[in-house]
Amino acid sequence: MKTDSIISTIFAGSMTSFTALFGGWDLAFKIFLIFMTCDIITGVIKGMVLKDYSSKRMREGVMAKFGYLIIIVLATQIDLLMPTGSPLIRTLVIYFYIFTEASSIIENLGQMGVPIPIVIADKLSVLRDMANIEKGFKREVKNKKE
Repeated sequence: MKTDSIISTIFAGSMTSFTALFGGWDLAFKIFLIFMTCDIITGVIKGMVLKDYSSKRMREGVMAKFGYLIIIVLATQIDLLMPTGSPLIRTLVIYFYIFTEASSIIENLGQMGVPIPIVIADKLSVLRDMANIEKGFKREVKNKKE
């Protein structure tokens, strides 16, 4: 077997597995990945602009994002157990994380002095209501040692 063929087979198998784990490449998941990337980028830029960059904070943020992905995998698998077969839990989880990432992006930009249009804040409140974020999800707070 040629090397190109082996690489193509490995890539196709990996992407098929990835898609199955995350429940597909629907619009909500794509938007979540874009927002997650933008949050990382704006966080790094904010750290540079404010001269407050911390590699430790960066690692913690990236690890939290891996946690988001694991929760999406769990939600996808739970949806498979449901008799309706619809991705209800996965969708709500992704909407929650889209809201979380968007809020963080806006916070990063705001701290850098970038004016945020009110229409963005209004759309975020609609998204929060769609995902029933305030009632349906619990956010853990880490105890920080001082």
